[in-house]
Amino acid sequence: MLRKLPLLLLALLPAAINAQLATGSWKVYPVFGIPDRLIETPQFVYLATSGSLHSYDKTNDESRVFEPKVDIAGGRIKDIFYNFERKYLLATYEDGNIDIIPDEGERINLPDIKNANVDSKTINDVKFDDGKIYIATSFGFVIYNDSTFEVDESGIFNVNVRSIGLTPDNIILVTNPREWTYYVTTSPKNGQHHTIDKFTFLVQIFSEPKGFVPLGNNDPSGDTHFAVYCNNKKLYHLSIAANNRSASLEETPVTNTSSIFTVDNGVAYELMENTSYYAKYETVGKGFDIKDADSGEAVYIDENGELQAIRPGTATVEIYYWDTANDTIGEYIGSCVITVTESE
Repeated sequence: MLRKLPLLLLALLPAAINAQLATGSWKVYPVFGIPDRLIETPQFVYLATSGSLHSYDKTNDESRVFEPKVDIAGGRIKDIFYNFERKYLLATYEDGNIDIIPDEGERINLPDIKNANVDSKTINDVKFDDGKIYIATSFGFVIYNDSTFEVDESGIFNVNVRSIGLTPDNIILVTNPREWTYYVTTSPKNGQHHTIDKFTFLVQIFSEPKGFVPLGNNDPSGDTHFAVYCNNKKLYHLSIAANNRSASLEETPVTNTSSIFTVDNGVAYELMENTSYYAKYETVGKGFDIKDADSGEAVYIDENGELQAIRPGTATVEIYYWDTANDTIGEYIGSCVITVTESE
């Protein structure tokens, strides 16, 4: 029994990080301290901790400490980001400086924000798309060309831009125009962005956003989806309409979130505080396959594609990408177990 089940936010699923190791075995990596940010790439594991930068080469089993003013520009590392398409690490510093560290090749320094004639130069967020680097800052935002690494465009808004996101056609900024006020705004990528007036208000967030990551962009309607982790330790689902003129913000049941990050295929993982569990969110355009649903399983999918409970118990659910162009099942993603309980 196989039916498609389109949902805005699929389900909260337990997840584990897969490794190429035998079941029950462990791979021990060097520890440099409590990480402020950890990024795993096909070749390296990068770790930013207490203002310093470290890496582990998985192929050659080698650890490295990046020495200030030798391997990197110097100063305290604030955050790190990785461009998986172009294969380079972008490291930001507390003074607004930026280093590009390619997997292969020499480091490239981008001092433009550091040298800008503005009072505050904090870099808050970085996204990569369309051969460009989009950077949210405490004064506005900056766009770099990531072939020439020159500034394509900048906007000095004198407004703190906390996060930046991208739809196929638009730039999404989360601004902080005054204390405890956070606006989601948008402007076409092909437009002018030199003033904040070029951005249109979509929706308000009522807690400080700490993480703003894209989810899989496979919604048949063309909507774009983001997971937003806020200072209140809650996780939200932000949906931007395909016409980029409206948005919705939905609070999820997840609480005690301590961090959020993404991996391939647009899947968002978030680490729950004081636990060893991960929560995994999928977005629309998936297919459900309920194993042996006609043989006494606890749930089934009805003729409208809705998940229905039959009786208390469990059901194994396999999740696939749904090929909307051909209206057929696509690539297998994974499975989970759904538990049905009686209402109190």
